[in-house]
Amino acid sequence: MSSAELLLGHLGDLQFEDDLNMVLQWLSPQEHQSRPPSLRVRTAIKTIMQHANEPFNDGLCLYYYDLVRKECLSLTENNPTTFTYSQLIKLENKLYYPLEFIPILKGTSEDHSLDHVLFSVRHYIMDTNKNFRNKLKERIQHLIEEEDYDICQTLIQWIDDSRSTEFNAKGLVLDILLNKIEDICKQEMVKLWKDHQVVEYTYGQFMKNSWPGFQQLLGIPEDQETRDVANDKDTSIPQLIHDHFEKQFINIR
Repeated sequence: MSSAELLLGHLGDLQFEDDLNMVLQWLSPQEHQSRPPSLRVRTAIKTIMQHANEPFNDGLCLYYYDLVRKECLSLTENNPTTFTYSQLIKLENKLYYPLEFIPILKGTSEDHSLDHVLFSVRHYIMDTNKNFRNKLKERIQHLIEEEDYDICQTLIQWIDDSRSTEFNAKGLVLDILLNKIEDICKQEMVKLWKDHQVVEYTYGQFMKNSWPGFQQLLGIPEDQETRDVANDKDTSIPQLIHDHFEKQFINIR
């Protein structure tokens, strides 16, 4: 028995078959293309949802979540080295679109939801496709260089939602931060290494010009960055950054 037949069985009346098939067909992103349904499809959706019950709603969600997995894996596995983050985002947006007209597709709980399905697919893609991970790393590096922190923050959140075990986006941001400090020190401290204020000067310039962007990407609230050191093992991020500047000064000197 097909999924459509099971869903029709939950509705309990064969007269809804045409309406149901029309709704299921419209759910495909190739069909709706993120455009509002026609009047006929809207009427079918309204008719189906007026006669829906809990088993039908659960079954419709399962049907749609299977469709979501197939669409995502079709994109990524048919083009494992060429698909892009932008293509995946575009597809995800299309897969979220039907929720505007059929809200139950959102799901009934955190573990039974469209979010959970898409985050799980992201997790699979992130952990199995090294080429894709490398492209995301390059994208993050480029966005930070261009100081596009808002776009970069959105990308980092997208990665964090996947709960990937192979890609720590904020860890990458920290690496980029430390490399930036080292580059700044090589450029500035070599000129002023005899000046005992060089560490404070380069640190102050970094905290003024670069730190706010990194603070945003790392999700560090202002009250945390300025808190006092509670004990020898609890040091604020700015203090660790200052220590890194001092380390670079010693190495250069």
